[in-house]
Amino acid sequence: MSLPLPNLDDRNFDDLMKEARSLIPVYNKEWTNYNPSDPGITMLELFSWLSEMSIYRINKVQEENYRKFLKLLDIEYLFRWNEIPGEDMNDLIDFFIETYGFNWIKIAQIEKIDGGRTARIYIENEFENKSILLKLNDKDDKVTIILDNGGTHDLNVKKELWIYENQKSDYLFRWDNVPGSDKDRLITFLTQRDNESLWIKNANLEKTDDGRTIKFFNETQFILLQLIVEDNKVLLYMGTTSGIREKKYEFDVIKDLKIYETIEFDIRRGLESISQRYRAITSDDFEFLANQCIETLQKGLSGRAIYVNNRDLEYGKVTSEETQPGHVSVIIIPGIEKPVFSWDDIPGNDNIRLIEFLAQTCGGEWIKTARIEKSGGNIIKIFEVTGIAPAPESARSISLKLNATQDKVILESPFYISYEFSLKKEKGKLNVYCYTVDGKPSELLKDQVKKYLAKRKLVTTRLHIVGPDYYKVTLDVYISLKDNTLEKTVIDDLEKSIREYYDPLAGGREGKGWPLGRDLYRSEIYQLIESIQGVDHVEKIEITSSNVESVELEEYQLIWLDQNAIKIKVHYE
Repeated sequence: MSLPLPNLDDRNFDDLMKEARSLIPVYNKEWTNYNPSDPGITMLELFSWLSEMSIYRINKVQEENYRKFLKLLDIEYLFRWNEIPGEDMNDLIDFFIETYGFNWIKIAQIEKIDGGRTARIYIENEFENKSILLKLNDKDDKVTIILDNGGTHDLNVKKELWIYENQKSDYLFRWDNVPGSDKDRLITFLTQRDNESLWIKNANLEKTDDGRTIKFFNETQFILLQLIVEDNKVLLYMGTTSGIREKKYEFDVIKDLKIYETIEFDIRRGLESISQRYRAITSDDFEFLANQCIETLQKGLSGRAIYVNNRDLEYGKVTSEETQPGHVSVIIIPGIEKPVFSWDDIPGNDNIRLIEFLAQTCGGEWIKTARIEKSGGNIIKIFEVTGIAPAPESARSISLKLNATQDKVILESPFYISYEFSLKKEKGKLNVYCYTVDGKPSELLKDQVKKYLAKRKLVTTRLHIVGPDYYKVTLDVYISLKDNTLEKTVIDDLEKSIREYYDPLAGGREGKGWPLGRDLYRSEIYQLIESIQGVDHVEKIEITSSNVESVELEEYQLIWLDQNAIKIKVHYE
């Protein structure tokens, strides 16, 4: 079923005239002659007729217009044929996961066969055997997906011809956009290269020969650009109307094949992107999308994100009196992290988990087929498999190095950013935690969230991703208990209640995390303690070894109670 197109405006000539007449007394009470012969009425009829024509045209929006509207929402092509495998591989993976739920494609291999006209995505090992084919048709206007269960799905192809001079880094113009948006690029190139071509600025321009020839001409001379699709070339000729023609230059043509779904599908994607808050504009958007990214990296990790407007908390602590317009800081407080992989099970049972993690965070198709080695028990190396022995210097690699105290792992590579991860001895194994360091986000987690939000923020927004700034507090609590009360039970309940109330993730009165910059008050601690069953009364509370009534926090700080921060002492009569 196709998506029904909305009727953007259903008013007709009669409706518009009725509305216009009803407004006459509002703006001109002296105008009382509504006869059709009245010049004012004639003008209203004329404008109503023109408005009706405009409304009709609005309701006839072409697909190209929809594509441009969708581009504003970052809903474009699915991927480019020339860039799989390549930089569009992640877009291809996202499409198959969202459309079919094929999560296995994250670690699959891809190869082009049949002279580059078929892409094969597959997994072949002792545990599973899966494959998908994508076939480009002869006309380069359709790609057919062939699933391993025999199902098929057709995608549209839009072919763009990009013209280069000897395949230099920047293209000269796009063939399909002349005449059009790239006309000025072509004229600029020709006039800068040859002063004798200045006349083309005011020349006639036409495209002929079924779109294979572009011609600039006036009464005495012309320039022809002839597209030779078979040879991927454009030939440029210059001549005069007397018949003299000379070949001057030859350019390279690169076919960029962009793969699309149907316009109905893409409109739905656009509507879903709005409903799913794809764009980061409001404070809620930034916080929601940051948590979405964290959950994507590791299921269950999602903690808390706090949006701070007009502040750069990355390079300095700025107060409310020193606003920085255009800057946005997002404070990331990760939840309870699970180990990403076990050091002791590499190489071995955790190879797939390690490869999935590196492919997701470092990127690169080569990682999925990399070789894993462990050296001396303290270094894990991941090598690119090139098929050449010895491997060339350009071959990529990643090293994971265990420190002497076995509590840190360092990721090093000449091709990627270096990161430091936590290592914990648990149940006889060394487990690697990659997203948190002592309750704060690791550099890797901050980088991943920043990349995720950078795609979704407004162009003018300067984004900063930071960890929480904790104010460490200690509490010495002196209480008296009621008769026939178990001391340990009361102490445990009291400490749990205090920690839950000031918890940065789930504390505060609403249970959504302690508010940023909210001060700590002695009176609130009294209230917490006296609500605990078994407590008779509070004798004394010392906050950070003093008798202050409150602890004042900066507007960007949160309260932190470490493992030994709360000491509860019971007084007996």
